[in-house]
Amino acid sequence: MSVTLVTVGTKNHSLMKFALEKTIKAIPHNSIKVFSDKNLDIAGSSFYQLDSKFSRDDYYCFMIKELNKFITTDYVVVVLYDGFGVNSEYWEDKFLNYDYIGSPTHIHHPPMRELLEGTRVAYSSNIKWYSLGGGFSLRSRKFLDALQDPVVDVHFLDYNRKSLMICEDASIAVIHKNYLETQHKIKYGSIEDSLKFSSEILTGYPFCVGF
Repeated sequence: MSVTLVTVGTKNHSLMKFALEKTIKAIPHNSIKVFSDKNLDIAGSSFYQLDSKFSRDDYYCFMIKELNKFITTDYVVVVLYDGFGVNSEYWEDKFLNYDYIGSPTHIHHPPMRELLEGTRVAYSSNIKWYSLGGGFSLRSRKFLDALQDPVVDVHFLDYNRKSLMICEDASIAVIHKNYLETQHKIKYGSIEDSLKFSSEILTGYPFCVGF
């Protein structure tokens, strides 16, 4: 199985470089791709120029609808300046059994609750934990291709019927989860394995690959 490490952003360049260098040591990989307005000078990486005005909403759209055009490996690991790999000893090949795996997040985690309650979107309230965190996540090529389905939209309506963008990981790992599972046979990480892959402050589990 082949893996590409990817980082995307136009801010906090020194932290982006630090995060990617840490992940390079933590995760087996075959290629490295940097999408930014400045070359991070990472040895062996391919650089793709972004406009310096590349916004948060641009990021959401790119990750859902554009990233697949640049990936030829079986998997991609997304790395951000505030989410990256650090512990190579906790890497397990079984993570590659999933199409998407990120840090586990509870549906009542305040940022998540506020996000979903403020939009006119449907999601399963019966599921309390999601393999969610996209800042440090593993995604299969199959998953990236499935996101091109027009049903997987990046725009939603708030309760005033104004169009808004929603965090890309919430869109692809919560809102469209059931659709992607049923229509594209996407397999999301179990909460047990998600906890071994990545952790957020909410869970505080140190024995994982990254955060």
